[in-house]
Amino acid sequence: MQTIQLTADLAELLASASTPEFSAMACEAAAFLYDTQVEEFAIRLQNVISDSTIMEDNGEIVGLVAVVLRECLDDYLLDHRIRVSEDAPLWIVTKVGKAVIELPFWQETDAVVDICMTDTPTKDRMADLVKLVCGTETQLMAASLESVDESFLKRLIELVNGGVEDLYESPLDEEQVKRLRQFKLLYHKTLALQMIELGYRIGSPFLSYMNRVMQRLQQMNNQEFGKEATAFLLMAGDTWFDPLAGWANHANALQLDLNVQQQVTVEIRKILQQMQLTPAPKP
Repeated sequence: MQTIQLTADLAELLASASTPEFSAMACEAAAFLYDTQVEEFAIRLQNVISDSTIMEDNGEIVGLVAVVLRECLDDYLLDHRIRVSEDAPLWIVTKVGKAVIELPFWQETDAVVDICMTDTPTKDRMADLVKLVCGTETQLMAASLESVDESFLKRLIELVNGGVEDLYESPLDEEQVKRLRQFKLLYHKTLALQMIELGYRIGSPFLSYMNRVMQRLQQMNNQEFGKEATAFLLMAGDTWFDPLAGWANHANALQLDLNVQQQVTVEIRKILQQMQLTPAPKP
């Protein structure tokens, strides 16, 4: 299911079950979660939409939607050691999530570092960072944040300064770690490697990574796109052992222009040949 269809179904459901304000807020949160592929989110939300046909109480429908959205948003932020108050509205939690994604690639790197280095509580610094990216009022955001681990801010400084050296440590297959390190020796800074350093889990499905950053990838030339796609193929739990076959299985789901898809395939093949990779046993 594509993001536009998911949010359209949700908007249709909430049009008669909730206020326009809640509907807009819920659809924004749903689009963010779907694009970032928080585990099982789309399935959980689709189940709520399907079950709503046998519910008579609009309050129950809205409540279930709110629970799914909030729990998934919280899970995503907890992966980055950020906790938002239970009382915070969905739009606040969504803005924090969007900032987490955008900050490592924010062009005003000095502004990001300056905020991270400020001698103020971590919640205040995170609120200023969200304001930088999303324009949200700082005091409201700081009041909504429950805790922000200092390690997130330290890692963010390293990322924007290009000072991260080691791959994110995680219990992985030794062969997958070897392949990722080999890739990093050839291509020191890529969007995919930066995501690892930010704390994105290695081993998620390939399409979950691609959907998170597709808008950014589509702005790249075919050579850069191919490099990033290869990195995500090596990161993903369902493709690292045979990246070329993984690309062949999933490329159509990305709905790329046929010429772009063909050119990216050529680039992926070149990189894999340069790395001299052959398919490994499927874990």
